[in-house]
Amino acid sequence: YGVGHELMGNPAPSPHVKLTQQGGIIEHYDRDLTVRVSAGMAIGDLQTELEKTNQFLPIDCDPDLTVGEAIVHNVYGPLRKSYGGPRDLLLGLRYIDGEGRDIHVGGRTVKNVAGYDLTRFMVGSLGQFGIVYEATLRTYAIPQRVLAVFVDVSDPAALSAVISDWMLTDATPTWMAMHRVGDNWQLSLGYYGSEKATQVQFDALGAFFKKSKAGLRIGESGPCALHDDLAERTLQRTWRRRAAAMVKIVV
Repeated sequence: YGVGHELMGNPAPSPHVKLTQQGGIIEHYDRDLTVRVSAGMAIGDLQTELEKTNQFLPIDCDPDLTVGEAIVHNVYGPLRKSYGGPRDLLLGLRYIDGEGRDIHVGGRTVKNVAGYDLTRFMVGSLGQFGIVYEATLRTYAIPQRVLAVFVDVSDPAALSAVISDWMLTDATPTWMAMHRVGDNWQLSLGYYGSEKATQVQFDALGAFFKKSKAGLRIGESGPCALHDDLAERTLQRTWRRRAAAMVKIVV
């Protein structure tokens, strides 16, 4: 496990040996948008290094969690809508199994995967099938523009009635999340792309809301840096570390 899950689950037996993995980027194939990294590297450190080549790992993950933890706990957030989760970003994996064997699965490209897909099988496994120590991941270019939009929702039922039609328009966001704000609800949206594309999407959003008459109103909006966009969602997730229990419902 990583630092974020250290106090979760059964306590370690006594006596026991605690191993802490260190490491960083092993190889970065920047032209192929692929990075090979130690599973003990923190996600925040990885994002900082990738930013130097105008790339990022599109995964909503607290910066102090490790790459290995994000994989074995299947950590993801709203960005999964457009980029996929750890299963989709993972190309190759190296782990130690229960018999101490060094297992290599996958690789730099999807084409060289044959037989059972053990790479994705390990995602969300909670370490039951082995200890992940290295991963090869797909990266993406940092978008030219990130447009953040906040939408006031007076009636969630009205949103539910129009959301299917919304997702078929040019106003489909890169990511979307809903939050309780006082007695009302608020949608947070993000549009990633070029200056022109994000503006076209934003204009289409306003036109759709006006036509749907669902009581959805665009509030604050404007461009922001990618790292600020990622940091905002990290801030919105802070309650998870204070909660006594958490249930994830996948619909």
